Amino acid sequence: GNVNEIAQGNDVSYSCLSGEAPWTGPRHDNTVRVKINRTEYLLIKNFQKQNEANYICGNEKVNLQLKSASRNDESVLFRASEGDSLFLFCKTILNSSFNTTWCWRPHNSNTTDKFNPTHFGKRLYLRNYNNDFSASIRPVDWSDSGKYECQLSGLSPVRTVFEVVVVRVHADPQHLNEGDDVKLKCDISHQTSQVQLYWINMKTQENFPNPHNLKNVEISQMSWACAVFNTSVLKALIPLTLNISQPLSTTATLPSPTTHDHTSAESTVLLQSSRNTNDTRWTTTGSESQGILSGLFTYLL
Repeated sequence: GNVNEIAQGNDVSYSCLSGEAPWTGPRHDNTVRVKINRTEYLLIKNFQKQNEANYICGNEKVNLQLKSASRNDESVLFRASEGDSLFLFCKTILNSSFNTTWCWRPHNSNTTDKFNPTHFGKRLYLRNYNNDFSASIRPVDWSDSGKYECQLSGLSPVRTVFEVVVVRVHADPQHLNEGDDVKLKCDISHQTSQVQLYWINMKTQENFPNPHNLKNVEISQMSWACAVFNTSVLKALIPLTLNISQPLSTTATLPSPTTHDHTSAESTVLLQSSRNTNDTRWTTTGSESQGILSGLFTYLL
């Protein structure tokens, strides 16, 4: 099979057009397998040493290995505005002398500057050993959106670019009683025509366009997630749990029907995720996700 080298911290997505079985290979928390109609998808977020392996689907076989050095790569990474982290790989294996420069251009600016320690504060960590100059940002903030560039200058100059898009989910109002109306909104820090956003009900696996107006909310409708697609490929899944209070009542009442402001034509793809109740920050892992597309969207973990 093909050997593909992946930079540490990058995301990976592969598809198998004719396979009937899901992609084989290691099953870690950052690995997701999705079947849409007759196409099998493999998604690995934040690629690590543990993900190195052969992955097979039908006649497709890929051998994924960590990249040993940067090679003029360009990547687009989607990260949540709460709790997510970034690892931007920049490394050389050359012994010749060179200079290293990290630059950053915010999406809301036309100016590219060197990293500003004041903006990132203690969230930024820059490596500087064994020819490894990778950058880590933890946790990611909405204002971190932009293009990051690592320049290795010398006899063999290397320029590695990362475009970071931050995703934010919220409900209006934030505090609800059963029967209230609520608006679910998913925002991204940098919009392009190739990015599509959808809301999914984690319990029913129904999917809706963004933003989504939910009327007469019930306690059973607490769990939602925003799915982010770039060029029709799933890139991020950001969960949101609604804060719904039940009124104190001694009289049993039948739940009222819930209506959604959408048309069937507007409903497209989607996924499902759950939240770690012991952590107030949002994280998404493959083992916590499920999916559906027009009744044919199956999650295989």
